[in-house]
Amino acid sequence: MSQVQGNPEELELFANQLLNFLETLKDSTNSLNHSFESLGDSWQDEKRIAFEDDYKELLSVLAQFENNSLDKVDYLKVLSNRLRDYLGS
Repeated sequence: MSQVQGNPEELELFANQLLNFLETLKDSTNSLNHSFESLGDSWQDEKRIAFEDDYKELLSVLAQFENNSLDKVDYLKVLSNRLRDYLGS
């Protein structure tokens, strides 16, 4: 006999927490981008160039994480609804 394992409320809660985290991350990233761009000519040396390269790499990884996470949020919400329907709750 098949068993269903999963708590729809926990899945939905995690999906919502992940969405909140992504929104906070996006806001913080936008703020840091603005601050970094505002530096203008205040910081012009090899350390800045190295930092900018690292920062661009980080932004790329964060964008990939956001895209993957949004897919997982959609999946978790569908799974949560299916579990609710199956469990009759």
